[in-house]
Formats: sequence, C-alpha cells, structure tokens
Amino acid sequence: MVLAHLHFSSLAGKGVTDKQLAQDNLQNPYKVSSTTNRGQAFAKIGYLFPDEQYKSMAVQFSGVYHDHQSLFGNRQYLGKQTSGYANFIYQDEIGKKQEQNFKTGFSLVYDLYEESLQNNDTSIVQQYNLEEVVPGAYFEYNLTKSKLGLVAGVRADYHSVYGAFITPRVNMRYNFTEKNALKISAGRGRRTPNLIMENVGLLATSRNWIIENDVNLPGFGLKQESAWNFGFGFNQDFEILFRGGNINVDFYHTLFENQIIVDLDYHPQEVYFYNLEGQSFSNSFQIEVNYDISKRMDIRLAYRFLDVQKDFKVGMLSKPLLAQNKGFVNLSYETKKNDKEGQWKFDITSQLVGEQRIPSTSLNPSEFIVSSKSPSYMLLSAQITKVFSKKFEFYIGGENLTNFIQNDPIIQAENPYGEYFDSSLIWAPVFGRMVYGGLRWTIE
Repeated sequence: MVLAHLHFSSLAGKGVTDKQLAQDNLQNPYKVSSTTNRGQAFAKIGYLFPDEQYKSMAVQFSGVYHDHQSLFGNRQYLGKQTSGYANFIYQDEIGKKQEQNFKTGFSLVYDLYEESLQNNDTSIVQQYNLEEVVPGAYFEYNLTKSKLGLVAGVRADYHSVYGAFITPRVNMRYNFTEKNALKISAGRGRRTPNLIMENVGLLATSRNWIIENDVNLPGFGLKQESAWNFGFGFNQDFEILFRGGNINVDFYHTLFENQIIVDLDYHPQEVYFYNLEGQSFSNSFQIEVNYDISKRMDIRLAYRFLDVQKDFKVGMLSKPLLAQNKGFVNLSYETKKNDKEGQWKFDITSQLVGEQRIPSTSLNPSEFIVSSKSPSYMLLSAQITKVFSKKFEFYIGGENLTNFIQNDPIIQAENPYGEYFDSSLIWAPVFGRMVYGGLRWTIE
C-alpha cells in the first residue's frame, strides 16, 4: 500500500510583500490565494499462476481526498473531491505461441464533488454538487509479432447520471523494415468536465459566469464531453555522412460529438458555458527530426501545426490563445569525459510561437480594446553544466534570454475591481529574462 499527502499554499497580489503599502495606499488590495490539501492511497494485490507464464489476476484499489480553497479578489471558490476506484484484472494468453494474450475485468469508480462559488456580489453563494457512480467492464486483446503489434479493446460503462455508453479503442504498429514503423490508432473517449476548476483562471477577471443550463442539475445540466480520435505516426531511421538520425511524423484528428464551450467572445464582460451546438474538431500535425551531428553533438528540430476550431455563438472560430504554428530547435554538446567522469555539457533551445487569436474586446471602451491577434515571437533558453564527478555537478542557465514579454497583459490592471478588469488574455511570458544556477549532489 502507498500513502501520500500534499499540502500547498500560495499568496499573491497587491501589498502582499509590502504590508505598509497595503495599509497606506490600498484600501481594498486585490489578492489571490490558494490552499490545497490532498491525500491519496493506493494498493494492489495480485496472484501469478505458477504453471502459467502469462496467467494472472489482480485487484487494484485507490482513494483520493482533495480539498481546495482559493480567493481571487472578492471571489471565493471552495471545492472538495472524494474519489474511490476499484479494478479487477484477469489476463491470460491465447494459444501457445506467446503471440496473443487478453486482459479483461471490471471496475467501479466513485466521485463526489462539493463546490461553492461566491461571485462578485458577496451576498450570492452558488452551490454545486455532483455524485458519480460508474460500474463498468472491459476486454483487451493483444497481438505481438515480429512486424505487427495490435492492441484492441472495448469498455462498457454505466454512469449514474449520464447512462450507459461504450468506448472502443484500437492501436496498431507495423514495421516494414528494421528502420521504420507505422502506427495507427482510433477510438472514442468520454469525460465529465470539472467546469470550475478547469477554468479557475477566469475567476481572476470581472467577467460574469453564465452557465446556460439548470445549474441545480448534476453537472450543471451539461452533457458529458465525447469525441472520436483518429491518427497515425511514422518513424524512419536514417544515416547521413555516417551519422544516425530519425524522423517522426504524426497526424491526429479529433471530432467532438459534444464539448463544453467556454465562450469569451460573445461579450468581454461575460464568459458563457454551454453544450456544443454545431461542429468542433482538432487537426494536429507534427514532424520531428533528430540527428547526431558528431559523436558528442546532436540536434533536434520540430514543427507542429494545430487547427482547432469550434462553433461559438458568433460562429465557427479557432480556439483562442492557441498558436497554430510552433517551431522548436535544440542543440546539445558534451565534451569527452575525463578520468573522474567529469565533463562539460552545453544545451541551447529556441522556440518559435506563431500568431494566436485573442477573444474579442470590441465592446469595451477604446482604452480597453486589445488586438484580435498576437504577434509571433521567439523564446531562447540555454544551460551550461560542469560535471566534476558521478556525484557532483554545477549548472547555470537562463530562460527567455531574448527578454520577450507581453506588454500590459492585464486589462484595467490599475483597478482590479473595475468593470473591465481581465487577466485571462495572456498569450506570452509576463516575466522577462531569468537566470538560475544550482548544484547537484547524488547520494548513492
């Protein structure tokens, strides 16, 4: 059995570090605080059949208690989660060639969410409770051959609020040669969104939260999110000038049957939450190249393209504050080790972040209107490490070395209790260049 406990507390805002400033100049300073207490336990009991190499059965148990309290100015959120999980697994091989096996079993999931949100008007406290009981069963088939690998599975679950549903999944890998491989996957997924905690950053605004359903119903009266996902990946090893490398290409398409839409575009003083009415999809393409330039120097290049769009009240739009294009370059070099296994290590990384769509602020007064798109920008980081021995090393590095920051990232920052205060439209770093250093001491 494994037991764990976490306690975390943070405090930020105006006058937090300078108490005199808070008393003299701020009658009602804006503060952000967060306190989390979390305890969890995990246990697993298994039995291996002595005369059967692949035959076994096991029972898994886990439990979580999570207590979170946060304050954003005059908005207070309190949330508690009590969860339990039990899972029985039985697995065995099919035939005697050690190529096929299966896994089956059943599970039980229990979740209790107790939340309260005290909005801008301190006299209004909204209570939200959700209890979920989800029994289910599953079956998974595995096939492993020299060139072909296949994992196919299906789950059947019954949700105490949302009813019965089936979620299939298949993953296949095929090696044409020893130097390449093709991977294909497809499946369906469902989830119950945790609406407040997943959007807790929006509490640090003056936006009114509008949930377009009966909030007295379980899950705020919103449907579960569900989506189909399809994709493939291809890996190819290569050799250029007697040096090895590889290239990875991935493409995934996600089609949402239902999704909780978080709408920041309809009105800049409001955020709407509602079920998807129309289309929502995501296309993701990534290519990555790794190459050994020399015996101790290698380079990694990557490019990612994301096309994520969904139907909002105002029509089909791309997902806000998400870069459609991203580029990545990493170069690393290590010197030859000495007799004490000491050496130098150098690492530099550059990241290009493309344009991002910013939710509309056109209904704000002119001084509080921001651009509808962010500019592209580049981030640079580097680190130098001096290894003295197996046990001791020193490092120094820096992040955001180009010192790129978003100017005026918070709308109406001078009046955090004002009608137009909004800290949710951040698309770039708000802190400039950072230099760090440290020591690593390994105890064997």
